[in-house]
Amino acid sequence: MKLRLEPARLRGEAALPPSKSQLHRLLLLSTLRPLKLKGVALPLCRDTEAMLSVVGCMGVQGERTPDGLKLTPGGDLGKSCQVGECAAALRLSLPVFAGRGQEIRFEMAPVLFHRCGDGLARFCREMGLEWTLREGGAQVRGSLPPGTLTHCCNGTSQLASGLLLALAGSGRTLVLPGEIPSRPYVDMTLETLRQAGFHPEEPEPGVFFLPRERPEGVRVLSPEPDASAGAVFHCMNALGGEIRFDQPEKTLQGDGVFSRYCQGDEPIHLNCDAIPDIAPLLALLCTRRPGVSRLTGLRRLHLKECDRFTAVPEMLNALGAQVIPREEGWEIHGGTPLVGGVSLDCRGDHRMALLAAAASVGLEEPILLSGAESVSKSWPGFWETYQALGGKVQWQADSEEC
Repeated sequence: MKLRLEPARLRGEAALPPSKSQLHRLLLLSTLRPLKLKGVALPLCRDTEAMLSVVGCMGVQGERTPDGLKLTPGGDLGKSCQVGECAAALRLSLPVFAGRGQEIRFEMAPVLFHRCGDGLARFCREMGLEWTLREGGAQVRGSLPPGTLTHCCNGTSQLASGLLLALAGSGRTLVLPGEIPSRPYVDMTLETLRQAGFHPEEPEPGVFFLPRERPEGVRVLSPEPDASAGAVFHCMNALGGEIRFDQPEKTLQGDGVFSRYCQGDEPIHLNCDAIPDIAPLLALLCTRRPGVSRLTGLRRLHLKECDRFTAVPEMLNALGAQVIPREEGWEIHGGTPLVGGVSLDCRGDHRMALLAAAASVGLEEPILLSGAESVSKSWPGFWETYQALGGKVQWQADSEEC
């Protein structure tokens, strides 16, 4: 099915889903102590369901409650978990399984293996783990080596965060030499550990000590609203929408910086290396700013659910923008109205579908989306929220054109 979006100004009040990044870290920490997570509305997104499959294999029993999730460790262990297309579930959990010495098979979609396979094989060699490819997934055996661990991040901080979670309460040290990519998400991991009752230390940059401790009792926590989802509404408002939503001024999430760039009409010059997920929405903002904007630090966009480095300029240019891919990023010539009147392929990527939804607020003509259902990876119920805010949508047969 395809989704037809008519131009419409969105107004009203809406709720954001919980922070997927913070929720995943809390789910993994539930292997160490019971947690009750409030404000986690159902249905859960596909990525969070993948992480629930992961912690279920670690013996965590999850119970859906009227206001969230109750998580209790100590159950039976599993031998195989389904991570689907969720890179975070794979990268964050692999070090935790190895920290437990638990053999595990990861069932995954082919696109995820192509995104992460080489990096995970390299990590396993670094840690002395056995990584074996099997049809439809990978088998991991072995335990993290004793003593101080050293890990070179190599383009992603998720394995580093996974190591911090694996070493929680162990009395051990983790060294992350050099620049840490997406450092705000390592900081989120450290703060989430503190919220769960642990006391990680960073006595010097890149050196982390996890004191020996085991917090007891049930800890009640509430994940923040998702800042990446909030960026969609901020972007829509910058294009003429009037959407009210709760977003804390102070956030653990790096993507919370998006709102800073929604004011004014000056070109934007920004390195997006630490905030790649909101780079597509920043590019959309830039199309409305007179002059030439430049977004750099985008190399990791080649390795997302689709090649966003190429896909974002193609989508925005189809709508009437002038976005030029350069070796270092995107050069965006702003001030040209976006028109619409075209069919767009979201390439099975939830961020591309959300980009199209945000762009629709400022278009002159309707657009027709293929792959709009991909939003369920991070934001189930998004299109219902879009309609409740005044968005005009119509599902059509695949054969129909815009």
